[in-house]
Amino acid sequence: MAAGCALVIIKDFPYRDNPNEQWSNRYMLTEPTPANDTEWRALFDAIVGSEVTLYEPPVRVVGGYGYDSVDEGATAVWGVDLTLAPNAPVEGTGNFDPDTSGPGDSAAWIRWGLDRFVKGKRIYLRKYYHPAYLPVTGGDTLSPLWTQAALAFAGGMHAGGLPAGRIICDKLGNVPVGSSVAAYATTRTLKRRGKRPPTSP
Repeated sequence: MAAGCALVIIKDFPYRDNPNEQWSNRYMLTEPTPANDTEWRALFDAIVGSEVTLYEPPVRVVGGYGYDSVDEGATAVWGVDLTLAPNAPVEGTGNFDPDTSGPGDSAAWIRWGLDRFVKGKRIYLRKYYHPAYLPVTGGDTLSPLWTQAALAFAGGMHAGGLPAGRIICDKLGNVPVGSSVAAYATTRTLKRRGKRPPTSP
């Protein structure tokens, strides 16, 4: 397979003195590249509908950008701002009770093991998600309910269930052979994000 497109999913949540701190995940996907706005929105909605199971409110998805190239310098060819009508932000649908969310800069990762090796070692795609959900009893192990949701999301991204059978991949088009989730929470510093790249005319 070949890498055909990339989709950035933008989230926000309260963090320190900012009620709408933004962070994002970028997914590279196999061909075909969406042909029009309708196909881009269908792909976006499909991933968002699954990804929001990893969060509880007030975490929400507020927008996204689509790229018809996986090159670092590519210009977005599609975008949506869910904070502007008639759209609306999509709040997290996860429920990890009785566990609780950690600080905003806490994070948990999902990784996809690729069918690619370098010097005999498997290459992984790793994505981080904020915040980490932790047991109310303390410690830095991740909530079992979050882990369950994360494994389901990870499997869906490489099972061909996305529109047109797309699968998460790396920039060379290598696809996963499996996925796993961190056992423990980590810290990933949140920084102010610059202005998002504009979509092309």
